[in-house]
Amino acid sequence: MASSNHPVRIEETIFLLGMPRSGTTWLSQIFEASPEVVVRLSPNYSYPLKNSLTLEGGREAWLHQLSAALDTDDPFMTQDFRRDTGELTRFEKDPSAVRRLAVKDTRFHGLYQRGMQLLPAAKCLYIVRNPCGALNSWRKSPEFPDHLDFLDEWRSGACRKQEGEGEYWGFDDWVAVTRAYLDLERAEPERFLVFRYEDLVAHPSDTVRELFAFVGVPPSESVSAFLERSQESHDDRTYAVFKTPDVAGQWKSELDEEIRNTVESELSGTELSRFL
Repeated sequence: MASSNHPVRIEETIFLLGMPRSGTTWLSQIFEASPEVVVRLSPNYSYPLKNSLTLEGGREAWLHQLSAALDTDDPFMTQDFRRDTGELTRFEKDPSAVRRLAVKDTRFHGLYQRGMQLLPAAKCLYIVRNPCGALNSWRKSPEFPDHLDFLDEWRSGACRKQEGEGEYWGFDDWVAVTRAYLDLERAEPERFLVFRYEDLVAHPSDTVRELFAFVGVPPSESVSAFLERSQESHDDRTYAVFKTPDVAGQWKSELDEEIRNTVESELSGTELSRFL
């Protein structure tokens, strides 16, 4: 999709961020369902643009990477490699109707916070899943090494941090990163919005209406249709976006009681208890 063919406002990029296993893929496809939005997955992790942004990079470096991501047909950034398997839906778009770029990521949170400073017209939506739900989803997924004991890894997530800076896994990261985005939301409430995955699951239409209004994307029938379709059936594959609403509470009967009790004990009475 060549950016020269449509007036995409790169400076107004929407960042769709969260911890791993928190619903960011579903969130990205809700936005992809809009005729006005194109979504790209983790440009800084992709082969074509890997690590082309650093904390020392300036505004021009950001605009260059985002423009390159918009123009790409790389199957990782477009997430077409998951459309080919049926995990995601393929949306037909009129390139002339596209106005906004959205970037989905669970990595590089420090980098995105820097990008928000350099791009004052950009906005950030940060999705937070109950940490027990996110941990349980990680435990069951191929993202967790099956030869390891989850009781040894759930807090630090160290087994998934082998690729250097930019990886965030485990409960301690969930706490630190969630607090960071709550601080940013308090400082710039017109640019950062932190919201609950469970609200998106239980009240999808109302939640999406609020999210789209916050970032200035108009509602559309295609988004409403995708929302309904995405919750009608359940696909157990890790990155499939078709999940019935009961997925949000599966951790209650599946996650180790010791972990559940520890999480509740450490978060109760703090600002993070709203996510339990």
